[in-house]
Amino acid sequence: MTEKPEIGYSLIEEGQKNGLSYNKGEIDSKFNQMNLLIYSVVILLVFMVATLIIDSFHFNSSTYKEYSQRLGERNAIQKDYNNKIDELIKNQQEILDKVNQK
Repeated sequence: MTEKPEIGYSLIEEGQKNGLSYNKGEIDSKFNQMNLLIYSVVILLVFMVATLIIDSFHFNSSTYKEYSQRLGERNAIQKDYNNKIDELIKNQQEILDKVNQK
């Protein structure tokens, strides 16, 4: 009975017949390089996503800070307007009282 060669070795033997001269070590080296490239790309993508998430939190907090400041300014202006309107109503009431007294 003849032993059946392993698939990897049979591919190497066929490649050598066709003029290709890769041995198992070279093929392993190429796969290791490809694995390293794929791992590097995945790590880079994870880093980029993390950076985007952190930046979005920073943007949201600065936007909220500006919104809060503007809201505070608007409330202060609204209070000032309400005080002036109350003053005008009081002055008009005083004028009406003086006119009615005559």
